[in-house]
Amino acid sequence: MSQELFFVPEKLIETRRLIEASHKDSAAAGTAGSGEELGKLISRLCGSSEEMVKASSLAMSDREVRMLAGYLPRNDYGIRGERLFQALRYRLDEHTCGTLFRQWQEEYSNAYCNSFLKDLARTDQTFQKFLKKHHTDPELFAQILEGPSIPLSYDEKLLGGTFADGADFERKLRYFGVAEQSMLDIECKQALLTFCGRADYFSCSEDNLLDIVRTYDGYLLKRFLLNFMEKLSLGELQAYPALTSYLRQVIGHRGSRTFRQFFEDVPPEMLQKYLDWIHLFKINLYFEEDDRSRFWKQYRYVNVVRYPISNVVILEFENHVAVEFLGDQPGTIYLCEKNEFNRSFYDKLDAMDNEDLRIFFKAHKDQCLEYRNHTGRWQSHLNNLFSRRGIAQKIRI
Repeated sequence: MSQELFFVPEKLIETRRLIEASHKDSAAAGTAGSGEELGKLISRLCGSSEEMVKASSLAMSDREVRMLAGYLPRNDYGIRGERLFQALRYRLDEHTCGTLFRQWQEEYSNAYCNSFLKDLARTDQTFQKFLKKHHTDPELFAQILEGPSIPLSYDEKLLGGTFADGADFERKLRYFGVAEQSMLDIECKQALLTFCGRADYFSCSEDNLLDIVRTYDGYLLKRFLLNFMEKLSLGELQAYPALTSYLRQVIGHRGSRTFRQFFEDVPPEMLQKYLDWIHLFKINLYFEEDDRSRFWKQYRYVNVVRYPISNVVILEFENHVAVEFLGDQPGTIYLCEKNEFNRSFYDKLDAMDNEDLRIFFKAHKDQCLEYRNHTGRWQSHLNNLFSRRGIAQKIRI
């Protein structure tokens, strides 16, 4: 027999002691029972031989069966208790299935219990009948347990579609037996944002949206981001500056390892949309809502960077670089070929303050392709230059 089915007495004694201490003040009612009762029950079942586990199961009182069904999804102490699952299987009825299913909705990260439930969904007629009573196909439930995110799988496989108002979504959760305010209920609602429609996003304030997004692991965050970008235009995405700031913080900058890992299997067009979104955010942040901001938001960039020492913004195109000075006076726009910029100007960005760098650029303006003050029809002039020389590509906002 497999060694993993047995427990040394010392482990049983210690587990029982921990359970009794944990439940010292709990009410001796419902599925929890007292710590002493639960400890004795687990010790008795885990200590049974494989041949005796059925007899031990049949000897359990109805109360003990409910206690066991309520405990298994929690498994607070990490017991690899095959005997416990075997014992419960012998005593499954509709009421026990209900207790097990309700407690599982609070503790659905237990891999051992999920494996047990998956097996029940595929082989046990009592549990299958229970699931069907809650309008859930047993095989579909088993597939949910195999997915990377149970709340997301619930949303996609059982709930499906998009919902324009919370009440409709709420009714669907109840229809499939998800208890109100259970952990599964809460996280299904959170996971809704990973596949919902435009109307759902617009009905949620940015603060509420961000509160939910902060709870996501990497998998759900990616699902949310891709769906969010698919449903909203670049112009609409600009209405979420706090969310954008959070995403930049979590995902990292383009050259970072976290960024590469996050986007490694993302379609190129979605990666480009994210970069466009971030560059628009930076332009809004650096220039605020002025003529320069409105002009530069027309274009696509390799990168947009502000250098704090010199207080300049570098707008990098494929083969060219535009330089904008921040501060009280906008000054002159300088446009350079990238190779010349890297050779003559790049190392000055972190070495000079704003005033000295202005003087330096003015003294070396002949090394630039173009320089232009923010006067007259400067926007039309640069638009024509960019178009004529193929310097920059416009984006659709």
